[in-house]
Amino acid sequence: MTNQAAATLSPGELEGQPLYRLRWTWLGLWALLTGFAAFEVVKHGFVNGSPVFASFLTATAVGAFIAPDLAFLIGISDQVEKGSISTRAVPFYNAAHRMAVALAFTIATASSVALFGPAFVGAFVAGLSWMAHISIDRAVGYGLRNPDGSRDLQTPGAVAKVKVRDDEPLVTDGPFIDSKEQISRFAVLANAGRDAAIS
Repeated sequence: MTNQAAATLSPGELEGQPLYRLRWTWLGLWALLTGFAAFEVVKHGFVNGSPVFASFLTATAVGAFIAPDLAFLIGISDQVEKGSISTRAVPFYNAAHRMAVALAFTIATASSVALFGPAFVGAFVAGLSWMAHISIDRAVGYGLRNPDGSRDLQTPGAVAKVKVRDDEPLVTDGPFIDSKEQISRFAVLANAGRDAAIS
């Protein structure tokens, strides 16, 4: 029976790997959703609607794009580490940043537009913008928050955390990863044992 050890891949070796393809996919989805929302604003607001309705749809699209991050304001007075949010805000932030929730809302509003006419176009545009927000977050590497309000590292070495203990700085690789390993970015090596893997 052989032991297995992990060897990290350098950032250059990560190019073209699934993580990067996934980020490009999210970026493409963001472009598609943003274009679709803009099309709906132009079609129902500027072409077939009034200037007031066009302004309403534009404000709705922009507001829905910004709205998911308003969860940051919950517990804003709480003392948290830089880059973290209040633990009270985490459930709201994560709910607002789940694609399944935004997709369900958008499908429901699309059905309402189909059944009841353009009165629900504003809600449909809001759903498209909401999904666009989540897509661009994923494209740049932002995911859901951990229960303590922190965010996992996306790449090794991207963040360093410095703590002072006994007047001496202690530097670690980030909020959770204290080594250069990155989850889902490793190679499996077969060898004769632990000592052989280390050497």
